[in-house]
Amino acid sequence: MSQRPKDGDTGVNTFMLIFIFVFFGGIALYTIFGLQAPRRLSPNTKDKSVAENLRQLAIAADQYFVEHPGVSSVAYATLIGTSSKQYLMPFAIVANETYQPVIVKGQPVTASGVAGTRTVTYAP
Repeated sequence: MSQRPKDGDTGVNTFMLIFIFVFFGGIALYTIFGLQAPRRLSPNTKDKSVAENLRQLAIAADQYFVEHPGVSSVAYATLIGTSSKQYLMPFAIVANETYQPVIVKGQPVTASGVAGTRTVTYAP
């Protein structure tokens, strides 16, 4: 017959140490790999982010054209900024893209140089 471990025996302490090691090791791995995920965006994901920025820019331009009848173009800098007179807060550049400096009423909005090579267009 096997004997029951006595109080203070290392059987329970060893189990607890292994459990704590595995638990905190899992949390550390999850944190390390979870923080690297935003850096590994696929080109398709970057294009979608740029397209969303273009959509917001087109909506801001449309609002500007509604509030300023007779105007057919607006500068990018007029729409985006931190002033209360501007329509959008600056958004994140996700793929080193460059947005067109002037938005013309009824024309597509484009961003060039997406990831250095592509152009993304949004047609309202």
